[in-house]
Amino acid sequence: MRRVAPLCVALLAACVLVGQGTERAPPDLEVRSLTVKDKDGIARARLGAEPIHGSPYLIFWDKKGKGRVKLDMQTDGSPYLSFWDKDGGLRAVVGALADGSPYLRFRDKDARSRASLETNADGSPSLTFYAPKRKVIW
Repeated sequence: MRRVAPLCVALLAACVLVGQGTERAPPDLEVRSLTVKDKDGIARARLGAEPIHGSPYLIFWDKKGKGRVKLDMQTDGSPYLSFWDKDGGLRAVVGALADGSPYLRFRDKDARSRASLETNADGSPSLTFYAPKRKVIW
């Protein structure tokens, strides 16, 4: 027993010293959404997942609580970035279709499409301008 005790102490000390040299990664943080508030307690951004289809999103609000920028994914997995004006009107959208074809669309203050720049599935470009009633003018 006298010979085993020093061996056990040495083994225990070795285990403690070996454990000291390894850094442990911080634990993962898992939440349904994360809201960022400014110094006045006003919500300014949220990272979360859509409650219905589970797609992730990141939204930014101005000081008045109006959504201004949102990055999210459509149900087919394609990315979508939208911009709103100070009155809450959708003004511009950048995204990609399910096949990966990118697009950029601009809207007027009444949310009507006015200009569109796209790359079609075959790689050909498309630039379109619309009159107020969605009539193609160029």
